Amino acid sequence: MVIATLGKDGRLGYVRPALPVDEQFNRTAREHGDPESRFRFADTCAQDACEHWSGRQCGLVGRLIDSPRAQELSSADDVPRCAIRSHCRWFAQSGKEACRVCPVVVYRPTTMTATEATGDALPSRPAWTGEKDHL
Repeated sequence: MVIATLGKDGRLGYVRPALPVDEQFNRTAREHGDPESRFRFADTCAQDACEHWSGRQCGLVGRLIDSPRAQELSSADDVPRCAIRSHCRWFAQSGKEACRVCPVVVYRPTTMTATEATGDALPSRPAWTGEKDHL
């Protein structure tokens, strides 16, 4: 499902309700380039099949929250309105802190590795690798 669109400023604009993704959406979106560079998708957490799964929770959200780039973001009291919060894996684990970093996370699998995305030099533009999203 689509939960947000990527704006020209590099930030996500959340859509409510989330939009289902079907073959027609995929065809149309691909006609205009890589959908992952324009939309934020949510999917079921892969748990053990994901490199970020620690056995009990997603390890990526904690690394993102603790990253230097995250310290530059708005306070956890200023979180986006989100269509998936009630069943979001990251929100269940980290509450509003997860919501605070979520707007700058975009799936771009060819841009950088997960280690680079969570290291000291987070890019000024949004980047995300590793898993599809954080449900």
